Amino acid sequence: MDKLSKGEFSAMLAFLKRFSTTEMDQFEHWKIETEFGKVYIELARVPSRSEEAYVDLNHLLSDNSL
Repeated sequence: MDKLSKGEFSAMLAFLKRFSTTEMDQFEHWKIETEFGKVYIELARVPSRSEEAYVDLNHLLSDNSL
């Protein structure tokens, strides 16, 4: 399977931002099965570690991403 293009990655982030804005309350915990094993995804309004540990992806979103 091919890697995501820059546009696809930006679209994924835009959809995550929209989901987080319109549907998420405090947190979500998901898991997805992949060919390399399970991937665990956590979305939260409060960081689980120091904020410096997170990569800021806002620069990859266009101003009209919502």
